[in-house]
Amino acid sequence: MKKTLHKNIRREFQFSFSRFLSVTLLLALGVFVLVGLKSTGPDMRLTANHYYQQHHLADAQLTSNFPLSKTDRKQIKKQLQQHHGQRWAAVQQQDGLITTGSTPKVIRIQNFTTNLAQVHICQGHLPRQNNQLILNVRDRHRYHLGQWLNIKFTSEHNAYNNLPKQRWQIVGFVTSSDYLDKSQLGVTPLHHGRVQTFGYVRRQAFGHWQPTIIKINFKLQLRKAYNQSYEQQNQKYVDRLQPLVNRLAAAKTRSIRQHWQAIFQHQLQQMQSLNPNNPAAVVQAPQLLQLQQRIAHLPSVSYTIQTRNDYDYGYRTFGEEAQRIDILSRVFPYVFFLVALIVCFTTMSRMASEKRTELGVLTGLGYSKPAAVEVFLVYGFLSGLLGSILGAYLGTKFLAVKIYQAYSANYALPALWARPAWKWILIAGTIALMVAIVPPLFVAFRELQENVADLLQPLVPTKGGKIFLEKWTGFWQRLSFKYQIALRNIFRYQMRMLMTIIGIFGCTALLITGFGIRDSLTGIVATQYQKLIHYDAVALLSPQINSEQQLAYQKKVRQHHDVRQTQLINYQTVYVRSPKIAVNQEVTAIAAPTYHQLNHFVTLKNPRQQPLNLHKLSGIVITQKLAAAQHVAVGDQLKFQDQLGHHLHGRVAAISQMYAGHFIFLAGPQYRKIWQQPLTANALMIKNRQRSSIPLDHLATWLNHQSATQGVIRSDTIKDAVNYILDGLNNLILIIIICSSLLALVVLYTLTNMNVDERKRELATMKVLGFSQTEVVMSIFRETLFLTGIGILLGFAGGYGLHHYIMQTLPPQNVMVLLRLKPTNFLISTLMTFLFAIIVMLIMAYKIQKVDMLAALKETD
Repeated sequence: MKKTLHKNIRREFQFSFSRFLSVTLLLALGVFVLVGLKSTGPDMRLTANHYYQQHHLADAQLTSNFPLSKTDRKQIKKQLQQHHGQRWAAVQQQDGLITTGSTPKVIRIQNFTTNLAQVHICQGHLPRQNNQLILNVRDRHRYHLGQWLNIKFTSEHNAYNNLPKQRWQIVGFVTSSDYLDKSQLGVTPLHHGRVQTFGYVRRQAFGHWQPTIIKINFKLQLRKAYNQSYEQQNQKYVDRLQPLVNRLAAAKTRSIRQHWQAIFQHQLQQMQSLNPNNPAAVVQAPQLLQLQQRIAHLPSVSYTIQTRNDYDYGYRTFGEEAQRIDILSRVFPYVFFLVALIVCFTTMSRMASEKRTELGVLTGLGYSKPAAVEVFLVYGFLSGLLGSILGAYLGTKFLAVKIYQAYSANYALPALWARPAWKWILIAGTIALMVAIVPPLFVAFRELQENVADLLQPLVPTKGGKIFLEKWTGFWQRLSFKYQIALRNIFRYQMRMLMTIIGIFGCTALLITGFGIRDSLTGIVATQYQKLIHYDAVALLSPQINSEQQLAYQKKVRQHHDVRQTQLINYQTVYVRSPKIAVNQEVTAIAAPTYHQLNHFVTLKNPRQQPLNLHKLSGIVITQKLAAAQHVAVGDQLKFQDQLGHHLHGRVAAISQMYAGHFIFLAGPQYRKIWQQPLTANALMIKNRQRSSIPLDHLATWLNHQSATQGVIRSDTIKDAVNYILDGLNNLILIIIICSSLLALVVLYTLTNMNVDERKRELATMKVLGFSQTEVVMSIFRETLFLTGIGILLGFAGGYGLHHYIMQTLPPQNVMVLLRLKPTNFLISTLMTFLFAIIVMLIMAYKIQKVDMLAALKETD
């Protein structure tokens, strides 16, 4: 008997293989998306954390605007020893131009360290001589080991650093976690303002050892990147250290001023001794006047301590990328998985209902109830197991890898360290098995409650009745017979109708969400830099020049043939911190004498796109996303910190529209009130005549050749940084759309296949009566199209809501997206869904053509 039973099970697989395949694929798709998205974020952090540990990435970095003498380093070391410091390493760096080759290339060179912030050798070895250099591994295609490079170092912008060698031999290629983002290697006062590569030399290669950076590791029990506990503790130590090193910096400032005052007094006494009869002329001597002016404009020493999130741009942005995957995984895979489960539930339940007579035969032949339902157990178990294994494997090894590759293309990171997410694999696999096994067993045992004789008899057809549309006589009588039959069949099989609508509803909602995210992200940067931000560069001024020299510099820049307009401003970076997040958010503060002057370079208008009343502004203007992130409104106080950790606050007078980046705009009176000092310019805002990259390159190169320029911040650098983030999101959206399309195709196939299997006798009857192949196929397809249309219409509403929900949390912290859905979004989603329906129709047409009419007509209804 067992042999016969097993043969029956094999026959079930043989004759319903398409159903087995569709159920397996549906479960595999659900598990694939759930496991893939749930594992990607943790795997991205795991891969990055392993990379950081391999390179011993520093917890924090202290940066000084003056060289750190041996005494300075001892004082800082003492503070670190007293405040949880574990290891530290001093770094000196210098920018130069590689002149080997046809195009100059800006390189940032620093000494390599062995105990912290290490490099990883990919090829070659560490420098052993003072004229040897190791390069960024990405330059292997351009240069080769043993090659000699000519590097030009200018003293104009490197007053404190000195690399005496001009020729360097390449002895290795390396990776460094300090240069994680391939496109953002740093800003430089050389050439066009962007660092293009990096290299490392021995400490002894510097003619004078004058480091300006100290890498720091704290005594931490847990050093796990992007872990909330680690980030909070790290930030806590940095916050404690900042005021202590501020005091050291203030003491050094006094010491420097005293040193120069002593030099001034010494020279004054010497000149007075040479000309004792005319002391007034001595005081007015050009030499002394220049020295006095230099002393007056000596910049204050500043020590800035920053955590990884602040000093390493790539570290922060990659963590945000992983976080965005986590956010998406909280919604999208559940909707996806639910749609797949609902359709599988219906299919497997229907399978058991179809086997009612077979259950009666088996029990009549003496088989036990467990033996009679064994076919459902095996069928469901295999489809659930295969679907779970296939989905889990592809989700871990394919989907997670593809998402990571899309996001990590701009990062110097290794291949994804993909670990099986056993928690989600077990959860998804268990649910998949339950959905594949429990429904058919439940229906089968319910059928087995009846007598064998009743099971062998066909079910009494339900009493016929009119559908509600037939009561609408005028409408019903105008319908042709084929449409009346189609509507009656739709409402006759209500469960299948409901499942088809739900399935198409879910798939359409997911498609609209995917396209909608793309719609919301597309063009926001272009819109900002065409309609809101009109400046193209900010030239940072040397702190050595006075106000007259600033005006002369402004006049000279304004006369440049590429420059349209300029404005002296105060430009600085400040930080805000959300109550729930320990990580700082970077904010650009721009202050001009008046808001009217600022409005020539930045269009200030409220979120409703109405121009701000500049005459009535009595506080600061902040951008829309900054206000939302800090939960402040007009009239509230915005709290922030400068780079030295000083706490500041200002009253919000208005909120301005802005899509990318956090900004605070101020006029002179507001600046004086917040900083307790008059507005002093430290930068020149420049509007170019041509906004393309080539004229900007030429302008930046020209500006960097001016002695008054300390550096150039280009607006297109900020645009590129935001666009890289948005490109990663767009790649993720493409994956979402592909998965949603596959789900829609499989759902339609599964439900249509079930419809054809249930109505083989009806289809055979139509053939016998002389209906053509097209008419027979259309009798099924007409219903599918109608239900697909209803599902699509409902999916519009579902997609609108899901899109708005996701876009509240998915975009980067400093990006404000447009919550919009373009008409083309709905049109493309509709066309794609109908296209899938047509593909299914073509597949089903072949199946209907192969229906055995004689066998079908012998079946009981």
